[in-house]
Amino acid sequence: MRNSTAKRETLPLCGRARESWRSVVPRTYMADALRQVMVGATPQFSLGIDVTAMVAFLAILSVAAVRLFQWE
Repeated sequence: MRNSTAKRETLPLCGRARESWRSVVPRTYMADALRQVMVGATPQFSLGIDVTAMVAFLAILSVAAVRLFQWE
């Protein structure tokens, strides 16, 4: 079975890319914010960064939706 808590330096290149990608996915920020608010857990990011990241993703995806979606 694979160790999911391997250090970043020991991960192969694909694993390191996957780890860095996880830090920009909006669900990371949402889960971190929920943990802070609901159970008072130690934050990975500050609550301001969490909210800013989620709003930025909302703006980017909204612009993409407006540009790509067309009524036929």
